Amino acid sequence: MVWQYFGVPKEKIEIPKEELVEDETADWKTYRNETYKYELKYPPNLEITIPSESSPIISWHFPIEDVSKLMDKSIRIEVKENIEKKSLRSASGYDPAFCKIEQEQDTFIRFSCEMEEGAIQMIESAYSRDDNVYMIYFSIMGWEDLTGMDFLSEIHVYNLILSTFKFTEGEVMSPPPQRSVKDIKVMADMTQIGAAAEIYYNKNGNYRNLASDKDVFNIQKQIQSEIGRWPGMITSNDAYCADVTLSDGKTKYCIDSEGRRGENLGCSSTKLICISY
Repeated sequence: MVWQYFGVPKEKIEIPKEELVEDETADWKTYRNETYKYELKYPPNLEITIPSESSPIISWHFPIEDVSKLMDKSIRIEVKENIEKKSLRSASGYDPAFCKIEQEQDTFIRFSCEMEEGAIQMIESAYSRDDNVYMIYFSIMGWEDLTGMDFLSEIHVYNLILSTFKFTEGEVMSPPPQRSVKDIKVMADMTQIGAAAEIYYNKNGNYRNLASDKDVFNIQKQIQSEIGRWPGMITSNDAYCADVTLSDGKTKYCIDSEGRRGENLGCSSTKLICISY
């Protein structure tokens, strides 16, 4: 200090140490999508599902501790074309009947939603860039109202993932057309089959007669009423695989006992797992 050199007694000055903020994402994995030019980091304990490099939908699934209450707990990023330059509210799927806006800017929106009488809860954050919308959302699907259940740790992980999201250099490719409402519902129904399968296994110790389970049968019947196709299923004592062809007549959606799920996957009759076709 200047006055210390002009006869003012020197005093020991305590300089506060800078508080170090721990980077909770330091040991996380990095996912980089070269097709849509973005990257983010995610914790290594989350299971990632990548149907293909060109797929506009990538998901990360949390472990389900109680399958009697929860069907799915996941974070997903979806890229959707927005050539018509719709508002972010419209392009991101915001519905004022079920959702509440938390933050909104010209190129960003965040909102939370509650549907199916509280059985489905979601937080979505969407970015607008060029002719595309990048939607990152955390969703929870339960068998009944989830109000009162604690998901603070999962929401914290979601916020950390969101903080690492960034666009990379290069031209962004336009994603394929968005799936129809029917297909989105069918994919959610297939997730329900997966949850019902785990409940069945916990009760019976195997998957052998899973197709005859009443809950599974009712979900299959519901899918058939939605798109006119019955989901196929292969089972053994220790594994199962189920797939269905979506409304375009070409794309399959698959789910198996090892946790694989996604579009452009179908069941392998020999390995009883979802594989690319």
